[in-house]
Amino acid sequence: MNQQYIANTIVMVKPNHFCFNAETSVSNAFQNKPDLGNSELQSTVMTEFDVMVEQIRAAGISVITLESQPNTPDAVFPNNWFSTHRIDNQHYLFIYPMSTENRRKEVQIDNLVANLKATTGNDYKIVDIRGDYSKSLESTGVFIFDHEYKTAYMSVSPRADAKLAKEVCYKLGYKLITFTSYDKKGPIYHTNVMLSIGENIAILCSESIKCDSERKQVLDNLQSSNKEIIDVSLEQMYQMCGNILELKNLNNQNFTILSTTANNGFTAEQLQVIDKHTKRIVCDIPNIENVGGGSARCMMAEVF
Repeated sequence: MNQQYIANTIVMVKPNHFCFNAETSVSNAFQNKPDLGNSELQSTVMTEFDVMVEQIRAAGISVITLESQPNTPDAVFPNNWFSTHRIDNQHYLFIYPMSTENRRKEVQIDNLVANLKATTGNDYKIVDIRGDYSKSLESTGVFIFDHEYKTAYMSVSPRADAKLAKEVCYKLGYKLITFTSYDKKGPIYHTNVMLSIGENIAILCSESIKCDSERKQVLDNLQSSNKEIIDVSLEQMYQMCGNILELKNLNNQNFTILSTTANNGFTAEQLQVIDKHTKRIVCDIPNIENVGGGSARCMMAEVF
């Protein structure tokens, strides 16, 4: 596998306006109201963010950082509003419809395109699928792409419309595998809390897929793509063990980016499997996780 399939550049957005998002908490079982006041919380999460960026850059991975827009409490999770792709030597930027109104304010296409051009030298063709927002599809929050095998896995939820997902996968030329996974509230809001796919490893919470045939389909497809599967429990999923991302640096070395919570949630045997294929970068982001309801993977949008 080469860098076409695993990114060596990511976009991250500063949490300048971070706070508890009541609009998204309706469907996000991972959000918790903060113990800190707003100004102390913002200061704390800015430090968590800055240290994480430094850790990733120190490994030789390129990080594009953007400022967040006003009134965007979840802007630190940019992977929900866009994704980038390379199809037949053309670079594409897909823009997605997000479920809640305050998250739609995060979109900053012109600024993103300018930064992508400055960093990569590439021009991106924009594919905007937002429409009238009657359907939601929150990018790589809901899509887990296996770019080598041209497959997209998606857990159907109010934030992941199956019909719209088929349209995107048709444009990409990818096979779509849909299923439903469940947390303690109901359907899991984002696939990326229960599934992560790297070069040689897949992290899966199979326990969250209640339908036997759907679970078998997911497992069979992961196995046929030569992935070593780490099956985490529902408890481990709540420790953000599924919300991790594999990246490469400019020297083609593989890294797994994960939070301290996730790192502590894995068993020693599971960490050995991860370490066999990648080097871990462990980021301490407890306030972003607890209040925002997303972890390390949610904070990074890959650039292809």
